[in-house]
Amino acid sequence: MMWVTDTRDVVMLLRKPRSKWYALTCIGPKKHYRKDGSCKHIEEIWECLKPEARPRVKIDPWGGRRG
Repeated sequence: MMWVTDTRDVVMLLRKPRSKWYALTCIGPKKHYRKDGSCKHIEEIWECLKPEARPRVKIDPWGGRRG
C-alpha cells in the first residue's frame, strides 16, 4: 500500500514475495525525520494498523536508508 501525504512525502507498507514480514517506511526530505529515524507519518499509519497485524510489521527508518 502507498500513501502520499499533504507535503508530498510517500509512506509505503511493503511485503517481499514469499515473506511473512511487512516493512513500513516513509520517503521524504531528510529534515522531517527525527533522530531515531521515525517521523509523524509512520506513527499515523502505525496507529491505524490492527493490533494483531503490528507484530508482523518492521519500521524501516530514514526512508530505507541506513545512516
